[in-house]
Amino acid sequence: MIVEALARHVSSPVDLVLFGGGAMVLAYRSQRSTEDLDILIDESQLRIYADHGFGDVIEATNRELEPRGFYIRHLWSPAQEVLVQGWQERLTPIEAWWGNPLLQFRAISPIDMIASKLPRFDEIDREDIRFLITAGWVSKENLKALASQLIITVAWEIEAATIRMRADQLAQNGVC
Repeated sequence: MIVEALARHVSSPVDLVLFGGGAMVLAYRSQRSTEDLDILIDESQLRIYADHGFGDVIEATNRELEPRGFYIRHLWSPAQEVLVQGWQERLTPIEAWWGNPLLQFRAISPIDMIASKLPRFDEIDREDIRFLITAGWVSKENLKALASQLIITVAWEIEAATIRMRADQLAQNGVC
């Protein structure tokens, strides 16, 4: 529903990177629901999209979705997230037809999805992590390497020890 609404408003090429619940559902076939779409976008890409009216596209999409309680609220910079080194090379294309050939999506990889969920680590995050592990999206080897390859930016510096501890626990236990 969210993606289809966005597709109705896009009039120039857009390649968006998803994470969070939208990526869990669209890329990794989780059966959970989500009310929003989280988009990871770097500063240079954001400037390009802003020049092409992408802010207006988001606003129009949100106006359409608001009566149903859905929205695109979050445009995140990679500097605001915890990811794993080399995350850009692991982006997963989301193969589907949204009704508009100008709109393309990719998702962060399953191991990057797990990393992005370590800071908050609420019940939904833990359920998503369990799903990615039990569905076979992440290998034990990837989990073991997770803690040593995390990119913890200044935004998460205070929580770094806790984030690394959670990653270590996942590597040891294979589940949260």
